[in-house]
Amino acid sequence: MLECEITDDIIKTSFGDMPIKMSLKGSTELVVLLSGAIQRKKKSPPVYQRETWLTALPFSAIAIADETLLLNNSIELGWYLGDAGGDILKKLILSLYYFFNHHNFSFNNIIFYGSSGGGFAAALLATYFRGSRVIMINPQTDISKYHSAVYQKFMSTTHYQKHYTHSLMELFYQKRFIPNIQYLQNTQDTFHYREHYLPLMSWFAKTNLAINNNSGLISFLEYSMKGGHGGLHNTEDSNDFIVKYITDTYSSKPANYHKLMPIKTQFITVETFAEEITMRIKAQRTNSKLVMYYDEPIDKKSIENLLSQGWILSDNIQVFKYISLASIELIKTINTKELSFLPYFKIKNWFSGCNIDIAIQYH
Repeated sequence: MLECEITDDIIKTSFGDMPIKMSLKGSTELVVLLSGAIQRKKKSPPVYQRETWLTALPFSAIAIADETLLLNNSIELGWYLGDAGGDILKKLILSLYYFFNHHNFSFNNIIFYGSSGGGFAAALLATYFRGSRVIMINPQTDISKYHSAVYQKFMSTTHYQKHYTHSLMELFYQKRFIPNIQYLQNTQDTFHYREHYLPLMSWFAKTNLAINNNSGLISFLEYSMKGGHGGLHNTEDSNDFIVKYITDTYSSKPANYHKLMPIKTQFITVETFAEEITMRIKAQRTNSKLVMYYDEPIDKKSIENLLSQGWILSDNIQVFKYISLASIELIKTINTKELSFLPYFKIKNWFSGCNIDIAIQYH
């Protein structure tokens, strides 16, 4: 099974180690601070922007560096997307997942915060941790519309082809999910206002009703401040906004919320970069094969996608697929030695193009 070890400043996972800066204060809420672009002449990665906020905020907070910037010595912005292989992004999501559960933070009490590229990353990560919230300041909403030299450096370094994760609009549409977002935009940042803010606002107005899978709400908040792309006026104003937002959002919950209502087991979706079908899968053993099938309603497009990938249509169990026991090693979270004696085995969070809930029952 997937393993993780957490120390004061590092999270160790099967995908590698992830450094982290933290200040835990016993609050039920956690603010995750994400970084934007760096100036290579002044700093080298890993960089933890707003690290001083960890102690300034009255809530628990962590700061995460963007390991995309470690891919070479010149890239300045990576949006936490990692390289085209996907391992950097998977490691980030897996590390955060274990950190949240290890410290008993409900996804509903997680606030991802970032400006510019960090704002984009905040919205990206919130789609994996459903129930979490986002505060993003003057973010990019489509990285291909950012400054060409920076974007091309990212693409050549990471070997990406254009991908749906590079646009928040495409990301939300593909996942059929929109997080709960506080979107702050400086109207004097005319580039981001024109190229990123207005397109997302227009898309949201047209598309929100069509995405009915627990979609969140985007609050568009405009302000006017000299300096253009800069954040709010100062650290104090920014922290005040975070405090007010958290207080207003969670004030109805009693202080001993977690003691009264223990957190249920939480799961994340970690997709490989393939066409995703967000459904739940179960598998049962039948003679020498496993039958993998969906036990939830599936829309017509998803059925067509599955049939094109070799699945079989059935009147009784919708669509299914045979998996020979010889290929079971393809399911990386199963230890084949354990299969010989466990009467019942269940897997969550399989790294796949689907949200997967697999049960293997032996008869």
